Amino acid sequence: MKKLIILLLFIPLIFSCSNMESDAEKACDLTTQTIEMMPEMLQLGMKAGFGDEESKKEAQKQLDELKADIKLLVAVIENIKAKYDEDEFQAYLLEKCEGFKKMTEMR
Repeated sequence: MKKLIILLLFIPLIFSCSNMESDAEKACDLTTQTIEMMPEMLQLGMKAGFGDEESKKEAQKQLDELKADIKLLVAVIENIKAKYDEDEFQAYLLEKCEGFKKMTEMR
C-alpha cells in the first residue's frame, strides 16, 4: 500500500514535465521499482500455493495488491512511452537505464 501512495505522488510529476530525458528517468525509476517487486511476487505466489488456508488467503491478498501495484506502474510507464516515438524512446532507455535493460532481458 505504501508503494501505491508513493506511486500516486509520482503521477503529477509525470504529467508536469515533458521532455524525453526527464520522462525517461521517471520510466527508468518505475521500471526499476517493478523489477524490485518481482521476487516478492514470486515469494507470495509460493506462499499462496502452500500452507494452511489462512496463510494462503493472506498471501493471496498480498499478492493481489502487489499485482495491482505492478499493473499501475506498468500503466504509468506506458503513458510516458506513448508521448514519444517508440523506437527512439526504447533506444534511449536501453542506453541510459539499467533497469530497462534487465526488463528487456527478462522477456
